[in-house]
Amino acid sequence: MFDLLHVNGRSLRERLYVDRRQALETLFQREGLVAPWTLRPSTGDADVAREWLGWSVAGVERWVFKDRGESYRPGARSWRKLRARHPEDDRRRRPRSLLLGRHDSDGRLQYAGRTSALPGVQAQIMGSFLRPVQEDRPWAGWTFSAGSGSREELQVSLVVPETVVEISADLSRDARGRLRHPVRFVHVRADIAVEDVPCLEL
Repeated sequence: MFDLLHVNGRSLRERLYVDRRQALETLFQREGLVAPWTLRPSTGDADVAREWLGWSVAGVERWVFKDRGESYRPGARSWRKLRARHPEDDRRRRPRSLLLGRHDSDGRLQYAGRTSALPGVQAQIMGSFLRPVQEDRPWAGWTFSAGSGSREELQVSLVVPETVVEISADLSRDARGRLRHPVRFVHVRADIAVEDVPCLEL
């Protein structure tokens, strides 16, 4: 529990949150409430809050921020919520799409195109194959557009280029041999090594 609106038949809605919180803590102490009742931690210390935001490993999904001097406002969106998550990890574990690469004749990894949006199951399966790059990041500092003619930039997480996938694509390519349109991801080809993929002809 993180808020208290009624106690002993008396409404606390007009009371400030700091007062409602004190009433809630008093209720837990007076009644000796234990599991399944849980008093959510609360703090007004910014340093403590920042430490708590690292608790995602303990199963904490989100935090709620409230104005200590505000009464309860039913139907109003005056609270702020922040999910405890690591965006780069999430993008890698459940990628929305894949940037595709092939090595050229000099052994340099070249951008070859990207897939359309991955369905949930495919994203989860593909995410299990991806490892973040630690050093010598190919394409570090590059930007990728969301589509032909689009100014929107994709948010990317660079990974070790060690997984071969099969795609379904049309024959439309640009002057550099890259796929013009997003392609359909078919499945991972665990039977093929990266070194066995034909070089990209530029």
